[in-house]
Amino acid sequence: MATYSSSVRIPWRGRVEREGPHLVPHAMAFPSAMMSLRVLLGGEHRAHSLSAHGREWRSDEDYFLHLGLSGEGFRFLFDAAEYLRFPEEDDATALLDCFAAEGVPVSLYTARPVAGAQGVWRDEVDLRALVTGTLAQGLPALVLGRTGNDWVLLATGYEEGGDTLVAWTFVPGADLSNKSFDPEDCQYVRDWARGVDGVALVTGERRMGDAPGERTALLRRALARGERFLRHGIGHPHGSRVQVYEEWIARFHDVSLWQAPFSGRPGIDPEIWDLAERRAFCAEFLEEAGQVLGTAALAPGADAFRQIHDLMWRINALCEGDDARRALRDAAVRREIVGVLRECRDLDERAADAIAGALEETA
Repeated sequence: MATYSSSVRIPWRGRVEREGPHLVPHAMAFPSAMMSLRVLLGGEHRAHSLSAHGREWRSDEDYFLHLGLSGEGFRFLFDAAEYLRFPEEDDATALLDCFAAEGVPVSLYTARPVAGAQGVWRDEVDLRALVTGTLAQGLPALVLGRTGNDWVLLATGYEEGGDTLVAWTFVPGADLSNKSFDPEDCQYVRDWARGVDGVALVTGERRMGDAPGERTALLRRALARGERFLRHGIGHPHGSRVQVYEEWIARFHDVSLWQAPFSGRPGIDPEIWDLAERRAFCAEFLEEAGQVLGTAALAPGADAFRQIHDLMWRINALCEGDDARRALRDAAVRREIVGVLRECRDLDERAADAIAGALEETA
């Protein structure tokens, strides 16, 4: 058995640009972690100006890229670790494509057999050895998923022989911390190996630049996945496998739910914000993909996604502020919400049609 130092730190080579307007929201954990891994390994933090909600933002081009490549931008209340958790989900290709797009060689290990993964760890001792062995070589690791918490850990070191990871934590919905990666301000995470779904171990230096045709192939695979996700609309937003729009709509039809006491805005928070961000930023991904593939056929899909973003804000306006509970008890308001959700389902189908057309045109 290899013997490693009891503590390790990996130096970083790039930085997240802090100057200028605020970065756009980063509510999705895995795409945020991939953007930060790029920076850790010396990649440029790519951003440009974006106008939305009456103000200027800095878009994060790599966050948009990994929303699309991972499939998260085409899903709903979905975390990339679910590919590794649920047997009926896709294999590991979407995750591996994200690393390929960054030129980062990885080996993926999982808690259960998953097609595309390098292997399965036997127990937590084996898992800790995999991660600490990578860190001891001066290479980072991503820890994906955890029982009760769909986080991603970007590990840059360890203490106590690996019992404690030095890592940045990315959590769904944690906008500010997800886009503020700084290895000088990492957390010390104990008991990190419990309930993990997978680990992506960086195995070598980041390759700069795409091989000829590689980016095109990655984008086409991502678009094909996205089309399928949009048409099927299947997910695990609450643990069980459901058709997500139908399950969401059914909650607003369930009179007993709204007659009983409730707090907050059930079916609204975080649902509308989750879908709004995924589709708005996946529209940016579709635009970039269209430029790379040389087609305008994706433009109607990007437009449909932006309409979904705006419709989520329309739902918010129907039940916001101090009157939110009264509004949600009103059957007429709930019927209007259902109508908006059905419109969004149709817009997702329109986006899927645009993707299918673009793939056929560029075949």
